[in-house]
Amino acid sequence: MVSYPKSGNTWLRFLVANLKSQADVDVSFANIESLVPDIYRNSNQQLLSLPQPRILKSHECYQARYPRVIYIVRDPRDVAISYYHHLVKARKLEQSDMIEAWLPDFIAGKFHPQFGTWATHVESWRKGTLGASNFLLVKYEDLLENPVEVLGEVARFLSIPPEQARLEKAIELSRADRMRQLEIEENWQPFAGNMRQDMRFVRAAIAGDWQNHLSTIAVETIETAWRSPMNALGYL
Repeated sequence: MVSYPKSGNTWLRFLVANLKSQADVDVSFANIESLVPDIYRNSNQQLLSLPQPRILKSHECYQARYPRVIYIVRDPRDVAISYYHHLVKARKLEQSDMIEAWLPDFIAGKFHPQFGTWATHVESWRKGTLGASNFLLVKYEDLLENPVEVLGEVARFLSIPPEQARLEKAIELSRADRMRQLEIEENWQPFAGNMRQDMRFVRAAIAGDWQNHLSTIAVETIETAWRSPMNALGYL
């Protein structure tokens, strides 16, 4: 399961983990690494020790060696808002820093240069997998609007029975408010370091939040930089 950072990958991990586990285990931040592990938080030895088929979380640009890929993409205007708050939580930005002033660094992919920019990341997967049967593109917005239908596609792609009750249960157990509560109860932190405890990793979890936070100039900056892939994905 691949995405650019702050595009909904953590939510999709919970959905898939809950699809897989059902009544076997209560999925939480405490055990998500044993169910759908993050390749950056686990060694190769740990990953290889898991039973097959393994479902892994990644943020890598196009990798031909990945046998099957679910790619989740999100409107980059919302990615910008989520990314900004994540960096404030990680104390890499001050909350007083204006989003508009930070946008050039976001568009340049400065904070995670290994993943490139949103546009190069998305286009690497779109162009590298055109027509491939082992690739499923999931839009974050579609998953929010039609969770049963879209998660059903994910289940079929993973050869998990897409039974209505099973899908609805996974969706219920992966609600944003439940994930936020688990985050608090388990004192879970996405990365090591002195992260702010007054801010949640699981934030608004909505589509179109950029309209509440971005100025007209900020919106134009993002849309001008990435007009072509945004058009191709239906964001413009």
